[in-house]
Amino acid sequence: MPKHSRHLKASDVLAQHPPTFAQPTSSFSKAFPEIKSVSMVVEEQDSGQVVRSYNFKEDTLPGEYLNCTNPRCYNGGYDVGQTLRFMVAGHTTHFEDHRSCQGYEGSPKGRRRDGPCDRAFKVTVDLVFIDGH
Repeated sequence: MPKHSRHLKASDVLAQHPPTFAQPTSSFSKAFPEIKSVSMVVEEQDSGQVVRSYNFKEDTLPGEYLNCTNPRCYNGGYDVGQTLRFMVAGHTTHFEDHRSCQGYEGSPKGRRRDGPCDRAFKVTVDLVFIDGH
């Protein structure tokens, strides 16, 4: 498939260029052994209007990234893994975030960048840790 035959999303870019020090794993429990359960609600917004809504649990999380659904967006999405690692590091049980899509809009073949993606993600995460907190 030619490089720009479709718009690469954040998960596509990660698959092509894995982090240098990361250890990929195939299961949530191996990646986050200290987490008992997860509840994550994500609203993908365009100009403040919800275009997609997701409810995830530990067995339905999308992986490292939730891809942006804007058809003109390249490298877009929300970094689910980063949010969970941040929460684990601080032993945080509740987290709310609202951030712009990390991607950029471009021409259909990817030759022109038109500016940042207009989408945003509103995220609410609740964790229960194995130790009960």
